[in-house]
Amino acid sequence: MKKIILVLICICSFLSVNSSAYATNIFFNLDNLGGNQWQYTYTVSNNSLAVPIEELTIYFDYGLYDNLNVTSSLINWSELAVNPQLILGFSQDGFYDDLTLLAGIAPGAAEGRTFG
Repeated sequence: MKKIILVLICICSFLSVNSSAYATNIFFNLDNLGGNQWQYTYTVSNNSLAVPIEELTIYFDYGLYDNLNVTSSLINWSELAVNPQLILGFSQDGFYDDLTLLAGIAPGAAEGRTFG
């Protein structure tokens, strides 16, 4: 009986979590700035969602990227770039996170971000 109650509690807990993630298309252009330096220009297109995009995250693999710098900022967006790194001997991927509390990227619109 205790197992049945525990299973029901777990199922109810799982079903009550209201978390959702959405996907859209992100395109990029790559430019060599000379030597070992590259610049990525990302374009985020909201062509698959019926709601504005208010947050986005782009991940960068450890060992493939370092020294991430955001070279273009957008008004009304809060941007954070974290470099890939070793933490306590474990490789951690880097990421770029962008958040707005305003309108976001409307359905059918696109915005760009540039990293150097």
